Amino acid sequence: MKKAVIYILLTLAVTGFSLQGNAQSSKSITLHPDTYFSLTNEMISMARKYIGTPYVYGGKTAKGFDCSGFMYFLFKEFGYTISPSSRELYTFGEKVDKGCVQIGDFAFFKGRKSSTIGHVALVIGVNGDQFDIIHATNGKGITIDHNFMSLSYYKSRFLSFRRPFDFCWD
Repeated sequence: MKKAVIYILLTLAVTGFSLQGNAQSSKSITLHPDTYFSLTNEMISMARKYIGTPYVYGGKTAKGFDCSGFMYFLFKEFGYTISPSSRELYTFGEKVDKGCVQIGDFAFFKGRKSSTIGHVALVIGVNGDQFDIIHATNGKGITIDHNFMSLSYYKSRFLSFRRPFDFCWD
């Protein structure tokens, strides 16, 4: 019996099967390019409505959010279930080079007291190598930071961008 359980768990791990209810089982959300732009613009419009909502550790509702809980909430509002963990989101989608960042991409940062993933934000504006993000912060709750790469606090903690969407041309 013990060997059977281990076999099943290994099989699930190798195939990438998610045990998260109705979570996206793939490593990204597949969209037609036409849908992508309207979805990300709608998502950003909705996100802006929550500016000032307080920071709540583990929060995933309009009463309060943490950084990954805010991403989870936004995507859920549009019918997509993603992980409410910034560490797990760091494995979702594909890594994106700085020169290819688009609105709707995630920006990941080290934790304040660690070198591992500790924070995630949503890119809402791109102007060359300047990026605006919306995210949940301890001090301000949901807020927008313009050109975050010019802010030493975020620049020193920045890890990478990831695109949660994949494109299907059919």
